[in-house]
Amino acid sequence: MLPIRLLAVPLASLALFGIAKGADNPDAAITRAAVAPFRDELLRDAPALCSDLTPTVAAMIAPQAAPGTSCEQAVQDIFAATAATPLPRSAILSLQATASDLRIDGRRATGVFSLLTNEVSEHGSMTTDALVNLGRYRLDLEEVGGRWLVSSDARLATIPECQVKPTDCQANVAYPAFTLGTPLGSSPGESIPTPKSVQRAGRREQRVFAAGRTVFAESGCLACHRLDDLGNRGPGQNLTHIGRQLSAPQIEHALLSPRAPMPSFKGLPASKRRVLVRFLSLLR
Repeated sequence: MLPIRLLAVPLASLALFGIAKGADNPDAAITRAAVAPFRDELLRDAPALCSDLTPTVAAMIAPQAAPGTSCEQAVQDIFAATAATPLPRSAILSLQATASDLRIDGRRATGVFSLLTNEVSEHGSMTTDALVNLGRYRLDLEEVGGRWLVSSDARLATIPECQVKPTDCQANVAYPAFTLGTPLGSSPGESIPTPKSVQRAGRREQRVFAAGRTVFAESGCLACHRLDDLGNRGPGQNLTHIGRQLSAPQIEHALLSPRAPMPSFKGLPASKRRVLVRFLSLLR
Protein backbone atom coordinates (compact mmCIF):
# COMPACT_ATOMS: atom_id res chain seq x y z
CA MET A 1 0.00 0.00 0.00
CA LEU A 2 1.25 3.47 -0.80
CA PRO A 3 1.86 5.80 2.16
CA ILE A 4 -1.03 8.13 2.86
CA ARG A 5 0.78 10.95 1.12
CA LEU A 6 0.74 9.04 -2.15
CA LEU A 7 -2.42 7.11 -1.46
CA ALA A 8 -4.29 10.34 -1.13
CA VAL A 9 -2.28 11.46 -4.07
CA PRO A 10 -3.15 8.86 -6.56
CA LEU A 11 -5.30 11.84 -6.95
CA ALA A 12 -2.78 14.26 -6.61
CA SER A 13 -1.22 15.34 -9.72
CA LEU A 14 -1.48 14.71 -13.33
CA ALA A 15 -0.22 16.40 -16.39
CA LEU A 16 -1.78 14.85 -19.41
CA PHE A 17 0.77 15.37 -22.12
CA GLY A 18 -0.29 12.47 -24.30
CA ILE A 19 -3.70 13.89 -25.28
CA ALA A 20 -4.05 16.52 -27.93
CA LYS A 21 -5.66 19.80 -26.97
CA GLY A 22 -8.54 21.32 -28.90
CA ALA A 23 -12.08 22.57 -28.52
CA ASP A 24 -13.21 19.84 -30.93
CA ASN A 25 -12.11 17.14 -28.49
CA PRO A 26 -14.26 17.44 -25.34
CA ASP A 27 -13.09 14.06 -24.00
CA ALA A 28 -9.49 15.29 -23.98
CA ALA A 29 -10.46 18.61 -22.37
CA ILE A 30 -12.37 16.81 -19.62
CA THR A 31 -9.49 14.40 -19.00
CA ARG A 32 -7.00 17.25 -18.73
CA ALA A 33 -9.31 19.02 -16.27
CA ALA A 34 -9.72 15.85 -14.20
CA VAL A 35 -6.00 15.36 -13.67
CA ALA A 36 -5.04 19.03 -13.26
CA PRO A 37 -5.72 19.18 -9.47
CA PHE A 38 -3.42 16.21 -8.87
CA ARG A 39 -0.57 17.78 -10.80
CA ASP A 40 -1.00 21.19 -9.20
CA GLU A 41 -1.19 19.75 -5.66
CA LEU A 42 2.10 17.93 -6.13
CA LEU A 43 3.63 21.04 -7.67
CA ARG A 44 2.32 22.99 -4.65
CA ASP A 45 0.71 25.57 -6.92
CA ALA A 46 -2.10 26.96 -4.74
CA PRO A 47 -3.63 29.39 -7.30
CA ALA A 48 -3.70 26.72 -10.00
CA LEU A 49 -5.11 24.07 -7.66
CA CYS A 50 -7.97 26.30 -6.53
CA SER A 51 -8.76 27.32 -10.11
CA ASP A 52 -9.02 23.62 -11.08
CA LEU A 53 -12.07 23.18 -8.80
CA THR A 54 -15.58 24.57 -8.92
CA PRO A 55 -16.04 27.50 -6.49
CA THR A 56 -18.14 25.40 -4.09
CA VAL A 57 -15.52 22.64 -3.90
CA ALA A 58 -12.64 25.13 -3.68
CA ALA A 59 -14.30 26.87 -0.72
CA MET A 60 -14.29 23.62 1.29
CA ILE A 61 -10.89 22.22 0.32
CA ALA A 62 -9.26 23.01 3.68
CA PRO A 63 -11.64 21.97 6.50
CA GLN A 64 -9.37 23.41 9.20
CA ALA A 65 -9.22 26.88 7.63
CA ALA A 66 -10.79 29.79 9.48
CA PRO A 67 -14.20 30.93 8.17
CA GLY A 68 -13.83 33.44 5.36
CA THR A 69 -10.35 32.29 4.35
CA SER A 70 -9.95 32.08 0.59
CA CYS A 71 -9.09 28.75 -1.03
CA GLU A 72 -5.77 30.09 -2.26
CA GLN A 73 -4.73 31.39 1.17
CA ALA A 74 -5.84 28.20 2.94
CA VAL A 75 -3.93 26.00 0.51
CA GLN A 76 -0.83 28.22 0.71
CA ASP A 77 -0.94 27.99 4.51
CA ILE A 78 -1.00 24.19 4.35
CA PHE A 79 1.87 24.06 1.87
CA ALA A 80 3.89 26.47 4.02
CA ALA A 81 3.38 24.26 7.08
CA THR A 82 4.26 20.98 5.38
CA ALA A 83 7.28 19.30 3.85
CA ALA A 84 7.84 19.29 0.10
CA THR A 85 6.52 16.44 -2.00
CA PRO A 86 8.74 13.32 -1.90
CA LEU A 87 8.41 12.98 -5.68
CA PRO A 88 10.97 14.65 -7.95
CA ARG A 89 9.59 17.25 -10.32
CA SER A 90 10.42 15.06 -13.33
CA ALA A 91 8.24 12.27 -11.92
CA ILE A 92 5.37 14.66 -11.33
CA LEU A 93 5.51 15.95 -14.87
CA SER A 94 5.61 12.43 -16.30
CA LEU A 95 2.27 11.51 -14.73
CA GLN A 96 -0.37 10.46 -17.23
CA ALA A 97 -4.02 9.48 -17.20
CA THR A 98 -6.50 7.53 -19.27
CA ALA A 99 -10.27 7.93 -19.08
CA SER A 100 -12.97 5.27 -19.28
CA ASP A 101 -16.72 5.24 -18.73
CA LEU A 102 -16.68 8.95 -19.56
CA ARG A 103 -20.21 10.34 -19.68
CA ILE A 104 -21.07 13.89 -20.73
CA ASP A 105 -24.50 15.38 -20.03
CA GLY A 106 -24.54 18.99 -21.15
CA ARG A 107 -22.23 20.89 -18.81
CA ARG A 108 -21.66 17.97 -16.47
CA ALA A 109 -19.43 14.95 -16.88
CA THR A 110 -18.34 11.94 -14.88
CA GLY A 111 -15.76 9.27 -15.57
CA VAL A 112 -13.23 6.80 -14.24
CA PHE A 113 -9.63 7.94 -14.56
CA SER A 114 -6.65 5.59 -14.31
CA LEU A 115 -3.53 7.34 -13.12
CA LEU A 116 -0.09 6.22 -14.23
CA THR A 117 3.45 7.44 -13.77
CA ASN A 118 6.68 6.60 -15.56
CA GLU A 119 8.97 4.94 -13.01
CA VAL A 120 12.69 4.99 -13.76
CA SER A 121 14.84 2.31 -12.13
CA GLU A 122 18.60 1.92 -12.17
CA HIS A 123 20.23 -1.49 -12.03
CA GLY A 124 23.97 -1.04 -12.12
CA SER A 125 24.76 0.56 -15.47
CA MET A 126 21.27 -0.14 -16.85
CA THR A 127 18.26 2.19 -16.64
CA THR A 128 14.73 0.92 -17.24
CA ASP A 129 11.42 2.75 -17.61
CA ALA A 130 8.05 1.29 -16.64
CA LEU A 131 4.52 2.65 -16.36
CA VAL A 132 3.11 2.16 -12.87
CA ASN A 133 -0.64 2.30 -12.26
CA LEU A 134 -1.40 4.45 -9.19
CA GLY A 135 -5.09 3.57 -9.08
CA ARG A 136 -8.50 4.32 -10.53
CA TYR A 137 -10.79 7.14 -9.41
CA ARG A 138 -14.27 8.31 -10.29
CA LEU A 139 -14.49 12.07 -10.70
CA ASP A 140 -17.29 14.51 -11.48
CA LEU A 141 -16.69 17.66 -13.53
CA GLU A 142 -18.67 20.72 -14.49
CA GLU A 143 -18.21 23.26 -17.25
CA VAL A 144 -18.01 26.75 -15.77
CA GLY A 145 -17.41 29.79 -17.98
CA GLY A 146 -16.30 27.65 -20.88
CA ARG A 147 -13.81 25.67 -18.78
CA TRP A 148 -14.14 22.20 -17.28
CA LEU A 149 -13.59 22.11 -13.51
CA VAL A 150 -13.64 19.24 -11.01
CA SER A 151 -16.81 19.17 -8.92
CA SER A 152 -16.00 16.09 -6.81
CA ASP A 153 -15.39 16.59 -3.11
CA ALA A 154 -11.79 17.65 -2.43
CA ARG A 155 -9.81 17.87 0.81
CA LEU A 156 -6.32 19.07 1.64
CA ALA A 157 -5.18 18.51 5.21
CA THR A 158 -1.99 18.58 7.27
CA ILE A 159 -0.89 15.13 8.44
CA PRO A 160 1.97 14.63 10.94
CA GLU A 161 4.80 12.41 9.77
CA CYS A 162 4.05 9.99 12.62
CA GLN A 163 0.67 9.29 11.05
CA VAL A 164 2.13 8.91 7.58
CA LYS A 165 5.01 6.58 8.42
CA PRO A 166 4.65 5.32 12.01
CA THR A 167 7.80 3.20 11.68
CA ASP A 168 9.88 6.16 10.54
CA CYS A 169 8.57 8.96 12.73
CA GLN A 170 10.15 12.39 12.50
CA ALA A 171 9.41 15.13 15.01
CA ASN A 172 8.01 18.44 13.80
CA VAL A 173 7.46 17.20 10.25
CA ALA A 174 4.10 17.17 8.50
CA TYR A 175 2.87 16.38 5.01
CA PRO A 176 -0.16 17.50 3.01
CA ALA A 177 -2.76 14.77 2.41
CA PHE A 178 -4.85 15.46 -0.68
CA THR A 179 -7.99 13.50 -1.57
CA LEU A 180 -10.25 13.97 -4.57
CA GLY A 181 -13.05 11.85 -5.97
CA THR A 182 -13.72 8.19 -5.21
CA PRO A 183 -10.94 5.56 -5.25
CA LEU A 184 -12.27 2.50 -7.06
CA GLY A 185 -11.74 -1.18 -6.45
CA SER A 186 -14.66 -3.41 -7.25
CA SER A 187 -16.95 -0.84 -5.62
CA PRO A 188 -16.57 2.37 -3.59
CA GLY A 189 -15.92 1.71 0.08
CA GLU A 190 -15.13 -1.97 -0.37
CA SER A 191 -12.04 -1.65 1.85
CA ILE A 192 -14.19 -0.61 4.84
CA PRO A 193 -14.58 -3.75 6.99
CA THR A 194 -17.99 -4.99 8.12
CA PRO A 195 -18.19 -4.99 11.95
CA LYS A 196 -18.78 -8.36 13.60
CA SER A 197 -21.99 -7.01 15.13
CA VAL A 198 -23.34 -6.36 11.61
CA GLN A 199 -22.16 -9.77 10.39
CA ARG A 200 -24.14 -11.39 13.23
CA ALA A 201 -27.22 -9.23 12.62
CA GLY A 202 -28.21 -10.93 9.37
CA ARG A 203 -28.47 -10.17 5.68
CA ARG A 204 -30.78 -7.17 6.00
CA GLU A 205 -28.38 -5.25 8.22
CA GLN A 206 -25.49 -6.29 6.02
CA ARG A 207 -27.25 -4.87 2.94
CA VAL A 208 -27.96 -1.62 4.78
CA PHE A 209 -24.33 -1.42 5.87
CA ALA A 210 -23.03 -2.10 2.34
CA ALA A 211 -25.26 0.61 0.85
CA GLY A 212 -24.22 3.12 3.49
CA ARG A 213 -20.56 2.22 3.06
CA THR A 214 -20.79 3.26 -0.61
CA VAL A 215 -22.36 6.63 0.26
CA PHE A 216 -19.75 7.12 3.01
CA ALA A 217 -16.89 6.50 0.56
CA GLU A 218 -18.40 8.67 -2.17
CA SER A 219 -18.89 11.53 0.30
CA GLY A 220 -15.17 11.75 1.05
CA CYS A 221 -15.59 11.28 4.81
CA LEU A 222 -12.23 9.54 5.21
CA ALA A 223 -10.44 12.74 4.17
CA CYS A 224 -11.13 14.12 7.66
CA HIS A 225 -12.15 11.12 9.76
CA ARG A 226 -10.67 7.82 10.87
CA LEU A 227 -12.53 4.51 10.57
CA ASP A 228 -10.60 1.51 11.89
CA ASP A 229 -7.28 1.66 10.01
CA LEU A 230 -8.62 3.84 7.18
CA GLY A 231 -8.73 7.59 6.66
CA ASN A 232 -7.07 10.54 8.39
CA ARG A 233 -6.78 11.25 12.11
CA GLY A 234 -8.39 14.64 11.91
CA PRO A 235 -9.54 17.24 11.88
CA GLY A 236 -12.74 15.20 12.39
CA GLN A 237 -13.34 12.71 15.20
CA ASN A 238 -12.71 8.97 14.95
CA LEU A 239 -15.86 7.28 13.61
CA THR A 240 -14.95 3.67 14.39
CA HIS A 241 -17.54 3.45 17.20
CA ILE A 242 -19.66 6.52 16.48
CA GLY A 243 -22.86 4.43 16.73
CA ARG A 244 -22.13 3.88 20.43
CA GLN A 245 -21.53 7.56 21.08
CA LEU A 246 -24.41 9.19 19.19
CA SER A 247 -27.99 8.21 18.41
CA ALA A 248 -29.30 8.24 14.83
CA PRO A 249 -31.03 11.65 15.31
CA GLN A 250 -27.82 13.08 16.77
CA ILE A 251 -25.81 11.78 13.82
CA GLU A 252 -28.24 13.28 11.34
CA HIS A 253 -28.13 16.61 13.19
CA ALA A 254 -24.32 16.54 13.01
CA LEU A 255 -24.51 16.00 9.25
CA LEU A 256 -27.01 18.80 8.66
CA SER A 257 -25.72 21.35 11.17
CA PRO A 258 -22.08 20.48 11.85
CA ARG A 259 -19.52 22.47 13.77
CA ALA A 260 -16.60 23.90 11.82
CA PRO A 261 -14.52 22.77 10.07
CA MET A 262 -16.90 20.00 8.96
CA PRO A 263 -19.04 20.94 5.93
CA SER A 264 -22.83 20.52 5.96
CA PHE A 265 -24.40 17.57 4.14
CA LYS A 266 -27.68 19.38 3.45
CA GLY A 267 -26.95 19.01 -0.24
CA LEU A 268 -26.86 15.21 0.00
CA PRO A 269 -30.13 13.65 -1.31
CA ALA A 270 -32.43 12.62 1.54
CA SER A 271 -32.37 8.98 0.48
CA LYS A 272 -28.56 8.87 0.63
CA ARG A 273 -28.53 10.79 3.89
CA ARG A 274 -30.83 8.22 5.53
CA VAL A 275 -28.55 5.41 4.32
CA LEU A 276 -25.48 7.25 5.61
CA VAL A 277 -27.07 7.84 9.03
CA ARG A 278 -27.99 4.17 9.30
CA PHE A 279 -24.46 3.14 8.28
CA LEU A 280 -22.87 5.38 10.92
CA SER A 281 -25.33 4.09 13.54
CA LEU A 282 -24.12 0.55 12.85
CA LEU A 283 -20.53 1.48 13.68
CA ARG A 284 -20.42 0.08 17.20
